[in-house]
Amino acid sequence: MPAGIAPLTDAGRRFVELAEKHAAEFAAVADQHDRAGTFPMEHIEALKASGAIAGLVPEELGGVGVDCVHDMAVALSRFGRGDGAISIGLCMHYLMSWTMARRWRAGRAQGRDPDGSLLRAIVEGQAVMGVLNAESGSDNRHPFAEATPVEGGYRVRGKKSFGTMSPAATLFTVRVRIPAGDGEYLTANALIPADAPGLENLENWDALGMRASASHDIRLNDVFVTESAMTPPVPWGTLGHPGMTGGVAAALCLAAPFLGIAEAAHENAVELVKQRGKQPGPTPLREWGPVQGAVAENEVDLASMRGAFHRALELVDEGFARHFPGDPPLEELHETMRESQAAKLIMNETAVKVVDRCLAISGGSGYTAKSPLSRYYRDVRAGAFMSPFGALEAREFIARVALDLPPEG
Repeated sequence: MPAGIAPLTDAGRRFVELAEKHAAEFAAVADQHDRAGTFPMEHIEALKASGAIAGLVPEELGGVGVDCVHDMAVALSRFGRGDGAISIGLCMHYLMSWTMARRWRAGRAQGRDPDGSLLRAIVEGQAVMGVLNAESGSDNRHPFAEATPVEGGYRVRGKKSFGTMSPAATLFTVRVRIPAGDGEYLTANALIPADAPGLENLENWDALGMRASASHDIRLNDVFVTESAMTPPVPWGTLGHPGMTGGVAAALCLAAPFLGIAEAAHENAVELVKQRGKQPGPTPLREWGPVQGAVAENEVDLASMRGAFHRALELVDEGFARHFPGDPPLEELHETMRESQAAKLIMNETAVKVVDRCLAISGGSGYTAKSPLSRYYRDVRAGAFMSPFGALEAREFIARVALDLPPEG
């Protein structure tokens, strides 16, 4: 397989090497877990053992030390080559690790002594991060899970969907709304341990694709959250400055596994073509014009995906570097999010086309359950639903920014 997008830093190269090693392990059992709908907990243990689980933790705290979105996303694309289902779960963990590490580095740059205990817990294999944003019938900007103020903190009630990689998570960040009086609400994120009393994993994930991702519904039954475990609130119906800051990174990292899926599917189809003949007669299948055309279209589409991906990642990292140790201003984040969402749409929708062509090239063998192409075909379609905006919401956001309208209006 062509190398694809390369990491830019020494830490990134180390992380991507680990990702490629683990991706080979993922691929060996991916079909088995897909058919059974089981979560591959053995992969999480292997990531802990190799240190890859701490890919985004600073070296000073014992991690691999990746600090740019570009190299995080490249590693996630490599994980996606092995198994898209585990890769989207790892997106959640690594995005939260990146957010915490960025705050830690900013605190150090400002002369403070920030708490790195949770980052150290990741290094020690004691912490795996999960994200609970999604809800049925709503979006990230309009959570209905409610945090009611009580003495010493809040009580959280609600139900979350797509709790990806939830069996492995030890700590969830949960998007909630907080009553603000007169029927108005604010939005914040609550940090809730997976074993908190009242947090119930319904273990009900049964989907078309990403079957091994364990994206179960999570019910929050009057879960207590301390005040210190709640982020500063923003107006309900918006991502706010913190949400937009993380969102520009999340958009690209959540697209990365789908580049990996498309790359793996294309490699599978190319190898198949090299090994087969075209009946009747002895002509190798790779010399058949229609097959050559499909392979060429895939090569072009993969190049366009990588180009859009790389450029958007450059813009994100340039913005963060320019404003460090602070955050880019909200208006700039809106512009960057427009570029991130455009790249995400290109990647998600083009990945589907690539995998569809691979299935056609396979001549029907890819449609059988024993072929990994059937898994790629189902998994790649999940890209349209990835946060922070789905395909339809993304188009609305892009248009509103381009037309100088309030982007979250």
